[in-house]
Amino acid sequence: MRKDQFETLINLIEGKHSGRPPVGYISDSAWLPGWRGIRMMDYFGNDEHWFQSHLASVTEYKDIIFFPGFWAEYGMCTEPSAFGSKPVWMDENLPHAEMIIESIEQAEKIQDPNVEIDGLLPLVINRMQNFQNRIVDAGHEIKMATSRGPFTIAQFLIGADEFMISMKIEPDATKVFLDKITSFIERWMQYQKSCFGSIEGIQMHDDVIGFVGKNDFEEFALPYLKRIYSSIDAKVKMFHNDANGMVCGPYLEEAGINIFNFSYNHSMKEMRQACGENVVLMGNIPPIEMLIQGNPDMVMGYTKDLLNEIGDDKRVLISAGGGLPQGAQGDNIKAAL
Repeated sequence: MRKDQFETLINLIEGKHSGRPPVGYISDSAWLPGWRGIRMMDYFGNDEHWFQSHLASVTEYKDIIFFPGFWAEYGMCTEPSAFGSKPVWMDENLPHAEMIIESIEQAEKIQDPNVEIDGLLPLVINRMQNFQNRIVDAGHEIKMATSRGPFTIAQFLIGADEFMISMKIEPDATKVFLDKITSFIERWMQYQKSCFGSIEGIQMHDDVIGFVGKNDFEEFALPYLKRIYSSIDAKVKMFHNDANGMVCGPYLEEAGINIFNFSYNHSMKEMRQACGENVVLMGNIPPIEMLIQGNPDMVMGYTKDLLNEIGDDKRVLISAGGGLPQGAQGDNIKAAL
């Protein structure tokens, strides 16, 4: 991310941005390999392919803010791998992380990961360190510490059904489990910051949080979100949840979150009512209908309707209602500008 782009985010957060809202997207392994025309395994396994994919995107779309910019990640496998989850790799699709336990009772046996040496985490740091000078030479910096969220990591380690059931039948054990995962995320954020002094932001993704109700969110999610978003000194605190964002919307400011990327199924108006006035809303273009299946004229028309809907709201970042999906077309992405 360029310095001027990060400053744009600061202005949005402070309500000082004037003129048309900027455009930004989450850019990662879901979209980049296909857009670049390379195999998924080459993107993950070849450092130069990874770097050139990101460099090409920020060069081609220089007026778009990509989150986090030059993201060294291995799909959903990065953080679960630190707990011992086995990544399963595929040539034409994203890898997935295998479960390591079958019941919440087994969670107490899980060892606390060492964020410096366990799983794929050292590869993430090593890749970013190896390319840091070239990233800077391209006019960008490493600005965001990143992670999947506690619910997402939990559901990979134990399975989605078992995790959800555990909140009801074993709430205390579930909280111990979430505390262990949250402590890991805190250390992971802090370690990234210690490796890259340019980091001034947090970016976390957790769709699974969108599948709980109000009471469960207050009990099992909010306390841990607060800890994570205060784990490092950060000006930009971005949260992605493109499931049911209405459950977390009213609590984002309390959690310390100041940018929210949410599902296109929620309108800007209803999300503004849920989040209050101080959270930057990041959306809300339908990723599949518009960015994959649509055309530039459709995206321009949809964006125009969004701009009419938000009026003079100064805390809006035009984006997809979710991350950039596999198959998103470059001309459609650019048409939102």
